[in-house]
Amino acid sequence: MKEQDFFNEKKEFKKTTYTCPKCGQSDAHDIQWIRREKKSSPPRGANSEDLAKFRSAQNYIIRIDDKVVCKNNRCRNRFDIPDSKSIYFI
Repeated sequence: MKEQDFFNEKKEFKKTTYTCPKCGQSDAHDIQWIRREKKSSPPRGANSEDLAKFRSAQNYIIRIDDKVVCKNNRCRNRFDIPDSKSIYFI
C-alpha cells in the first residue's frame, strides 16, 4: 500500500516573514504546505505489514514552496527559503 492510503491530505497556506538577502527588505510571504492527517482506521485489504506501518504513522506537514520572490518592486529577487526543514511532525 502507498503511504497516501493512510492519510487525508489538505493544502494550506501559512504566512511567514522572510528577509531578502539582496535588498534586506522583510515581508510576509504565503508559503504552501500539505497537511497529512492519519485516518481513523486502516485501509481495507491491509496486511499485517501495512497495519504495523499504519500504527506507527504520525500526522505531519510538508512544505511545497522552496523559493519566494522579494516583494520590493525594485528588487524582485527570487531566493531560497532559509529554513532547512521542509517536514514537521505535528
